[in-house]
Amino acid sequence: MGISTYGLGPHAYVGPTVLWNLGKIWWAFGVYGRVTDAAHTLQPGEPFGRVWARSILGVDL
Repeated sequence: MGISTYGLGPHAYVGPTVLWNLGKIWWAFGVYGRVTDAAHTLQPGEPFGRVWARSILGVDL
């Protein structure tokens, strides 16, 4: 079993994000698709997939 170098290189993702501001509470959400190495098939143990999502909930103090 060899060492995979796929996770060592730079990766670029693009996609929409949304921010809802509800006064003192806010929520940001984004879904992104990978644009680098789009034809790469994910192998077990690799850290980056084809889709990435994030969600952040915040409270203004």
